[in-house]
Amino acid sequence: MTAATLGHWVVYRGLFASLAVLAYLAYLPAIAATMVSDDNIYLSFQNRLLREGHWTELLSFVSQRMNPWEYLPVRDLTYWLDFKLYGTDDSVGFHATNLFWYAIAGLAAWWVIRELALMCRKDVGEVAGPLALAGTALFLAHPAHVEAVAWVASRKDVLAGSWGMLAIGAMAWGMRRGKVALGSISAGLMLLLACFSKSTAVTQIIMLFAVVAFGYKAMPLNWRHRAGALIVPCAVVLLAVVVHYAVAKQTGVQVENPISLANVIERASRITYGLLSLLLVPYPLGLYHDVYDSGIEHWFASAAWLILLCFAIIRLMRTPELWAFGVLQITASFLLYLQILPFGTWSLVSERFLFLAVLGLALIIIDALLRLRVPRAAIWLLFMVVVCWSATSWKRLWDWETIPALREAEQWNSPDFHNTKRDIILFECNNRKNYTRSLELAASLPRDYQRDLLLSVIEYREEYEKYRDVPGALDLMCRLAADVDQKLRIALGKTIKEPDVSFHNIPASVMGIVFFDRCFTKGSRTFESTTESRSDSQGTAGAVQAVGQSPL
Repeated sequence: MTAATLGHWVVYRGLFASLAVLAYLAYLPAIAATMVSDDNIYLSFQNRLLREGHWTELLSFVSQRMNPWEYLPVRDLTYWLDFKLYGTDDSVGFHATNLFWYAIAGLAAWWVIRELALMCRKDVGEVAGPLALAGTALFLAHPAHVEAVAWVASRKDVLAGSWGMLAIGAMAWGMRRGKVALGSISAGLMLLLACFSKSTAVTQIIMLFAVVAFGYKAMPLNWRHRAGALIVPCAVVLLAVVVHYAVAKQTGVQVENPISLANVIERASRITYGLLSLLLVPYPLGLYHDVYDSGIEHWFASAAWLILLCFAIIRLMRTPELWAFGVLQITASFLLYLQILPFGTWSLVSERFLFLAVLGLALIIIDALLRLRVPRAAIWLLFMVVVCWSATSWKRLWDWETIPALREAEQWNSPDFHNTKRDIILFECNNRKNYTRSLELAASLPRDYQRDLLLSVIEYREEYEKYRDVPGALDLMCRLAADVDQKLRIALGKTIKEPDVSFHNIPASVMGIVFFDRCFTKGSRTFESTTESRSDSQGTAGAVQAVGQSPL
């Protein structure tokens, strides 16, 4: 590309900055979003340290988990700070913090795109800043970020994404400037914060490796310097992997995977197809997406992506280019979600899983626009994409303002998906005491042990509403509660043998209700004692014991 062509990007610097601001402002309705499902689990339990802990007790965040399932001290520290700033019931404050970190993510995306542009193209020069602004506008506007920004429980995605991008930027800056030690230590520190904001951030080591290994033409450094630059980040990732793996085994998040290798590969292919579909066509959005509702097209999409990844790696080995870094970034962000090593998850495919993948897409789009022969056309194409994405995000954020709107959208998008039926039963029909509708939906679930579990839950709630004030009804409540516990054990034991790990959501949701909903705990010591006992199945034993021994 000639200097005159690149000059167009400098001329439109103001437009790109305005688009980035517009994209961010489109997310402001998140300030009024409601607290949804997991928010109540993470923020409503009686955890004295999280809600009332003094700053002198902050080391306790490192020494113990703040909830039964995850060890994420960086994320939990931000919750603690929110409680200090806003109090216990101010949802606006918690959402304001999410928006603050989304702004940090935008700045981090700008830094990464700028550094990679300078690394890949020596002719970019002063154009790197405007290019980074254009890429930041794309990053901030993408509708897949709605879930991560509007959902307080998904703050871990925004935090891990922000720190992960800062780590990449620090490494690229240090290597490009010849300040290897400073870049390596800074990247390692930021990667440490990312890994303990969300465990999946460990895959960002792939991007750090790519920056060091493939950006060699911009780096007058020998292989010893480049290898030394990776020592600190690799040590951080090793520590994070050991800690998170140990926690997963203890809490029951790690599940067995006795299915065949063919089923594992098929599941990974379906998840890849689902994530790519949401990334490239980010509408309609939803809480859950069924990866098993597609035909054989997922094989073609996965094969095509694998071929593209091979081309990207080959290209990086020859000459580093933005699009190749983008492909690698998308692949790295997908890697742990493919369930090759399965862990309990609320959804196999979710928009918030794409937070860092959007950075890769922005790199690919910017590279493609730079290659167009008519720069003005490329710039206006960028303008239209950002405006359309921002409008979609703004519309979706208004859906997040109330729970009924979210539920209605979910029922419309995927009425037959088991996670949708679970939400209708547990959070809508039962709360409205519409037990007839709940029974109909439970009976239509595809797995017998899932049906039995939810039917026992519905029976308990219905009988509880009838007899909770009747003297002598405690024995009945205890028997029904014990039945729920037995069905929960059976469901957890069988779920770990499912190719579709998202079936774990139903027993996991019931487990959450068991411990956080007064309807299940009030006046029933027998139920509390039975749920704390160990089970023979790995998932049940770990999860139940962890909750029984947690500091909540």
